[in-house]
Amino acid sequence: NAIDDRAVGGGADACAEFARAIDAAFGDAHGERVLQLAARREGSRVVGPVAVARLAARRGAERVALVVLAPLAVAPGHQDRGVGSALVRAGLARLPGLGATAVVVRGHPTYYPRHGFSADLAKLIAAPWSGPTYQALEFVSGAISAGPLVAVYPRAFAVPG
Repeated sequence: NAIDDRAVGGGADACAEFARAIDAAFGDAHGERVLQLAARREGSRVVGPVAVARLAARRGAERVALVVLAPLAVAPGHQDRGVGSALVRAGLARLPGLGATAVVVRGHPTYYPRHGFSADLAKLIAAPWSGPTYQALEFVSGAISAGPLVAVYPRAFAVPG
């Protein structure tokens, strides 16, 4: 499997069909998209996509460059082969260069800690979620751990109800 990527706003779109699918599913949320990655089988069919969007995050008057990794998916016939982990690692490697100081995810409580995410760190973020599935990872020391943050998610991430 190969990983294709595109930083929004630059270069050729190696993941056009993935971008269309994400836009159809998440609408305005990815007006704030900063990165999308796709794992391809033998250079053609997408077998695993992931996207990263900017969050409006503040600590008092200070803006914090926080992003959310979502959604991540792997086609059933390609699961348990390292595709999801490769996508997460590739995304995490690129995010600091795109200006992110920290990343959050809402996902499996034992999967994401393998990549450095912590539910304890995420407790410092006022967000629609909490508990072991809401996790965070700092690229810059103190981005989250320096004190409580308020994160405002794009509308597509709204909790139904």
